Amino acid sequence: MIALMPMVANAFTGEVEIDGIKYFVLTKGQIAEVRENRYKGDVVIPSTIECEGIVCNVTSIGASAFSRCNGLTSISIPSSVTTIGDYAFKDCLSLTSVIIPNSVKSIGEYCFWGCQNMASLVISDSLKTIPTSAFSSCFKLTSLRIPESVTTIGSSAFINCVGLVSLTIPDNVVSIGRYAFKGCEGLTNITIGRNVNTILLDAFAECPELKDVFILTEKVPQASPSIFEDSFINYATLHVPAVSIDKYKASETWKRFKTIVSL
Repeated sequence: MIALMPMVANAFTGEVEIDGIKYFVLTKGQIAEVRENRYKGDVVIPSTIECEGIVCNVTSIGASAFSRCNGLTSISIPSSVTTIGDYAFKDCLSLTSVIIPNSVKSIGEYCFWGCQNMASLVISDSLKTIPTSAFSSCFKLTSLRIPESVTTIGSSAFINCVGLVSLTIPDNVVSIGRYAFKGCEGLTNITIGRNVNTILLDAFAECPELKDVFILTEKVPQASPSIFEDSFINYATLHVPAVSIDKYKASETWKRFKTIVSL
């Protein structure tokens, strides 16, 4: 008697479109990536799709997938997604809020660049790095919570986010890139966490409404004298740990504040 072997679906690799969303699918790995298309309205990305009879997990949003989708008003990202590519939501002018789920471990450069009407942003507790220009020119962004998992804020990450009023850099961040918050014209107060040791060129330049800066680290961070260029810190107050106040007063960068007081 000859035993019959079960039929196995052929492996498929390529693009498919399901319910208006385009994917690149690898059925052998049972994974799918959202690909570039002209999306509009409220888009809900499912956690799984079926292709060639095989269920695949939607694990990533590809580079430029939603770039310049001016009609995109909302996006729901499932917890199956672990990566979001470069330029993924660049210039989505109608997008007003985004929640990046905790499953997302990395986002690409210029990911939300130019989302001018995005007022609320919740960033995944899993991200280690906020990359270059990820949220630059999000003019209406007023609410921002940088998660404790972040250790590096890249160059120009939030440049020209003019709606930000207050900012807290969490304790795990060790470096802040050049121009990271340059041109955040509405910023009035900044709190910098306990482990920041490097702040690069013009990181907080052109923030003219700045009134108070709180630095929680006892070790004076390495910082270019230009990090507050055109932010009028000669009218602002710097708050630092009492044990380090003399070191801050002696620093070429920090002594430029009008007043330096202990926390």
